Amino acid sequence: MIYDIDNIFRLYLEKGYGELLGIAKESLVKLLPACRTADKENDGYLILTALVLASVGIDGQLTKAERAFLSELMGLDVSRVEEYAKMYTGKEADTVDKLADALTNEYKASAISFVLAVAACDGDISVKESDFIKKLIE
Repeated sequence: MIYDIDNIFRLYLEKGYGELLGIAKESLVKLLPACRTADKENDGYLILTALVLASVGIDGQLTKAERAFLSELMGLDVSRVEEYAKMYTGKEADTVDKLADALTNEYKASAISFVLAVAACDGDISVKESDFIKKLIE
């Protein structure tokens, strides 16, 4: 399948905060069954945690907008989001990439939509975020 990735990035960057938050929430709900199947021991939450950490940690920067976005998305205080983001080690991105390769197209699209929503929430998709998203799409 051929994707016009620059157009996809532009479309996400044009979306408002509320719409991106809705996409992120919907994506997590859609992904949970696949994550539960792959990670029965942790009811899927270990994989979802890796997805969230990779989404915010991939470029090494947690912007103010990303903090607010994740705070609202996860129902956490901003300081907890900052602590959470510091847990990123880089291994999470590899986990998410391997997971994406094993997912059906529908679940993979949800994972990519989630990462895109988080990346775009601050009005910019960094080079590292872009590279990570492109890797997930491959």
